[in-house]
Amino acid sequence: MKTMVDKYGATYTKYAGQIWVSAGVGFNVALLKETGELKVLGFGNGEAEKVVIQVLKTNGWSDHYIAYLLSEKDEVATCAVCGQTYHENQVNLVDYEEDVCMLCEPKYKENGVDN
Repeated sequence: MKTMVDKYGATYTKYAGQIWVSAGVGFNVALLKETGELKVLGFGNGEAEKVVIQVLKTNGWSDHYIAYLLSEKDEVATCAVCGQTYHENQVNLVDYEEDVCMLCEPKYKENGVDN
C-alpha cells in the first residue's frame, strides 16, 4: 500500500490512479499533482468509494474525467480525434485504425469512417 505525507504532516494512502485519501474516520480526498504535491479536493466521512466519487463530482468533473483520475497510467488511452485522455474502456481501440473516444465516435462514424 503506497503512502505519503503532505506538507502539514497528514498521512495519505493511494486510493486509485491520481487520487489519495487521508487516514481517519473523517478523511480528505486529494489529487496528486504532476509536481508531486497533494491538492486537497474535499473532506468526507463514511464509505470511501461513495465519498471519493461525491467529492470528485462536487468539483464539477465529468464521469469521463473522474474515470481518468481513478485510472492507473497503463489503463489510459488518448483519442486521436479530440486529443483528450480517458480510461481505456472509454476509447474504441479496436474498430478503427485510430483510437476514438466514445464522445467523438458518433461524429467519426458520421463522417464516413467504416469499421
